[in-house]
Amino acid sequence: MSLLDEVTLLCEGVDNGLDVRLLEAARLAAVPRHPLAQHVTVRPAGSKVELPSSLRAHRGILRTQRAFAVRDRDFLRWGVVQTMRGQAASTSSDPPRAYPLSRHSMESYLLEPSFVEAAIGLSDASGRLTRLAAE
Repeated sequence: MSLLDEVTLLCEGVDNGLDVRLLEAARLAAVPRHPLAQHVTVRPAGSKVELPSSLRAHRGILRTQRAFAVRDRDFLRWGVVQTMRGQAASTSSDPPRAYPLSRHSMESYLLEPSFVEAAIGLSDASGRLTRLAAE
């Protein structure tokens, strides 16, 4: 297997769902700095309950060893998150595990000050959000 083999990234959701669109936008934005990102395909896998079976199918039936999955953290405790991340890094864990994100949900990443500044042309979003949180 070479570094240029395709990588499948599974996520929660449906075709054209928010998670798929956000990950695809992030992938496209990464290509100029990380050209290997052009070899990643983002695919929906349904609910977080369905992620392990979708991942197993990609790795087993479809013979896509370079298939990985991400999921929302939801309300998982940090220790559980760290354990799941270790299992997700292994292509031999059974059942296969999805890598839990650090934040509660994919949508939480839209609250990054740099995204807010870029999306609505607001300057000093970080300072404004900090002051707002202190109120």
